[in-house]
Amino acid sequence: FFTFLITFYNTEGGAFTVISWIIFAASMFGLDVLNSTLISEIFPTKCRATATTIAVIVGIIGTVAGIFVEGALYAEYRDHWKATTIVAIPGFACIGLVWLLPEPAFNDL
Repeated sequence: FFTFLITFYNTEGGAFTVISWIIFAASMFGLDVLNSTLISEIFPTKCRATATTIAVIVGIIGTVAGIFVEGALYAEYRDHWKATTIVAIPGFACIGLVWLLPEPAFNDL
């Protein structure tokens, strides 16, 4: 996901930009399904709606914060490509955090 985001904003254009944008958009849908599935499997039925709501709110706050940070970085560097790349790089840490999530197999939900 983040690799294609960085690739999209750092290419000169052409077919590679279109392909990276398509893969980026498809991976966004995949990540949304992954988040929904993990929430529904990790949390018991009683608090699943609350967990989903918290995840959506945190996602919205993260989106707004990313836009503000990108704007501040653009003001500093005067380059959207560099600002977007800097904002996307910390997302690679989230890949490692997925391995810390509990395995819900054989648990009563």
